[in-house]
Amino acid sequence: MYPPSEPVSVDRSLDLSNGYDSLTRFLEKSLLGNPTNLELTPLTGGTTNTLLKGVDKKRQVSFLIRTYGSGTESIINRDREYATHLHLLENKLAPALYARFQNALIYGYIPGKPLHYTEMSNESLIPSIANRLAQWHTVLNPKRIEDSIREMSSPEIKFSLNLWQTLEEWIKVLPDGILGVSKAELRAEVAWFKENFGDKGGPTVVSHCDLLSGNIIVPDSLDLTNTDVGDLSYPSSNFNVKEYSPSELVTFIDYEYTVPAPRAFDLANHFSEWQGFDCRTDLIPEPSTKNIKLRYWCFHYLAASHHFSHTDMADVETEIDNLIAQVQAWWGMPGFYWSIWGCIQSQISDIDFDYKSYCRNRIAEYFEWKKNYPHNYD
Repeated sequence: MYPPSEPVSVDRSLDLSNGYDSLTRFLEKSLLGNPTNLELTPLTGGTTNTLLKGVDKKRQVSFLIRTYGSGTESIINRDREYATHLHLLENKLAPALYARFQNALIYGYIPGKPLHYTEMSNESLIPSIANRLAQWHTVLNPKRIEDSIREMSSPEIKFSLNLWQTLEEWIKVLPDGILGVSKAELRAEVAWFKENFGDKGGPTVVSHCDLLSGNIIVPDSLDLTNTDVGDLSYPSSNFNVKEYSPSELVTFIDYEYTVPAPRAFDLANHFSEWQGFDCRTDLIPEPSTKNIKLRYWCFHYLAASHHFSHTDMADVETEIDNLIAQVQAWWGMPGFYWSIWGCIQSQISDIDFDYKSYCRNRIAEYFEWKKNYPHNYD
């Protein structure tokens, strides 16, 4: 019975308000087949959902049960999340899916530990993170995911096809009086940004859109005490992509916010996450072509992109300059995007997190960026 040949679909919600009895019965009947010594443990750290880890000690099998946060259907398309997970699984980029409830998923547990936000810039990890994100952006097919969503959704259900539509849907449900900016003003900001930078972010890819430290898993045994590799050089000439072997050290988890978006948004958002939820903006890398660490990151992203697309990297330095220019153009959008998310969460979430302060910090970050437009990062 375990693992199931395909995910079990359950046409009801998973109710954990009175303990885990109903969940245990489901696991024993439909997934695990009367396990002995089943252990369920709450995990912490999420800002959207509730997470449990299950362990069937009889089979030495671990899995996760994630129940969706209160009201999150207003900001997250669960069919898209599910379709994305299936597509990632096809490409061996996600854990197995076991069951889907109306308000929950059960899926495989990936051994390892999440990063702390202060480890995001660890130089020894840069190639691995850049490689994995390049793999996402190169091998995943947005159309495959859209077709899957249409197959599982009712025809009358409309879903956002890209980042712009997601922002519009979020602004529609935005509560008043928290950000200090009206919905009309926010829509005007989206229109301004799209007009000035919409075509400057590079190709549209399947973007993770939430590549913060907690969504990057590394092996438990990995020693991250050494943050300086000493040499951030890369081959700027005579580089042969065929000799480049991308790292498989890290795994990305949590696909709730994945949507087609310019690749520069995913990169700029990842770099902005170096600050963590504490909003330590001093940790965010300067988006300059003179930033050696950023050039090192971009080289490994581009090298892996060419590896997975089976193309040549003709001019290394020019490609890095062009990629950084794309990231520069989209540098302000993550602050705007997450400010709207945080504002909505401040009204719908029952998770203990100061969403109001967070969303105000992020919108201030966006307007500080815009105040200095046009920018001269170099």
